[in-house]
Amino acid sequence: MNFDPQAKADTACVRFNMAYPDGDTDAAISAKALVEYFGADMAPDSLVKSYRKNFRAIHAAAQQKGQPTSDGRVLVTAADLEAWAERTVTKSRSSATK
Repeated sequence: MNFDPQAKADTACVRFNMAYPDGDTDAAISAKALVEYFGADMAPDSLVKSYRKNFRAIHAAAQQKGQPTSDGRVLVTAADLEAWAERTVTKSRSSATK
């Protein structure tokens, strides 16, 4: 899994392309999620840098969400990152007790 080197930021989100089992999909993470969850600031360069630094978690949350918006994109929010993190911790704890 790699980050999308062509990822682009605007004031609302960072848009990127990622691989799904069915093929590539357009996806995005909200700027608000990057600021709240990863500590980015609202400058486009900071948003893209935060996406690249944290792409594994972002892509995993996008794959977990899997539901595209009306424009066919998967939009990752801070709530999606929280759900992904909670699921990862729960799964880790479950594996440790076996």
